[in-house]
Amino acid sequence: MTLTRLQEIFPGNNDINNTHVTHFQNALKTGKFHTCHRQAHFFSQVKVETGNFKSLAESSKYQLHSALGTFGGKESTKDWYQQSFYDDKDYLDYFHYKVHEKTTDSTQNYTGKSYQTYKWKSSSTSDTVRVPTVYSFEKGYFKKLSFTKSQISEKEKKFFSAVYASRYGNGAPSTEDGYKYRGQGAIQLTWKDNYKAVSSKCNTLFGTSYNWETNPSEVSTDLKAAIYSAVAYFHFRLKDDLKLLDGTDLNAVSKAVNGGTNGLSHRQSAFNTLIKSKLFNNCKPKSPKDE
Repeated sequence: MTLTRLQEIFPGNNDINNTHVTHFQNALKTGKFHTCHRQAHFFSQVKVETGNFKSLAESSKYQLHSALGTFGGKESTKDWYQQSFYDDKDYLDYFHYKVHEKTTDSTQNYTGKSYQTYKWKSSSTSDTVRVPTVYSFEKGYFKKLSFTKSQISEKEKKFFSAVYASRYGNGAPSTEDGYKYRGQGAIQLTWKDNYKAVSSKCNTLFGTSYNWETNPSEVSTDLKAAIYSAVAYFHFRLKDDLKLLDGTDLNAVSKAVNGGTNGLSHRQSAFNTLIKSKLFNNCKPKSPKDE
């Protein structure tokens, strides 16, 4: 692994430096990611999870309608699917990205053009909310809001605390576990149970002494922890058997590592680009060795 090679894996990211190289090189070597297929699978997942390694903490840049279309199966978001959540402006407590508010001021610059109804997991008509999804640049009935960094931080805490509540070791929204154990690190590690298990796996693999259950922010604020956590997570999910990574079935790898197919097309595109590139010599068969 060289700086040039890593910069080519994450093109356009000018923050990649020799410290990244050192940590990736050590992590991949110790983790036995020593073939082109294994490294292509690893980096394709990391590229998508981190936005080309530009974000080591999950973003809450969800528009209201996007969140409603994503989190309708969670008990902790049931209140979002009552019309009052929108009409009473409760959504303003959770969202900060491209947020609009109803107004009677005709000088404002946005009008709601398209509306969509979103349903919670039940079939009850009372568990639905109808909200605007598209705004035109015409004078009308909505104004676009902006928030301070402090306000955004509070909204992010409330948002993640709700959508990641009461599962996989996380407590109720009031505990803010959802925020503390939101996606962080090179593989966007999520959920308290995973933070605990992966720090243990990391310590076994690398001889470290991490405790991410009690210090979860370290996964995004410490570069070594961010990178090591990703390799450890692969080992945790695959139970230390990396044979699945020796093939080209990106779908199977994504399901095994991420538990689903979210963003599969982007992961597949990243994998295809890497596996066919000069970086991996078109992934020609060769004896396993450190790259």
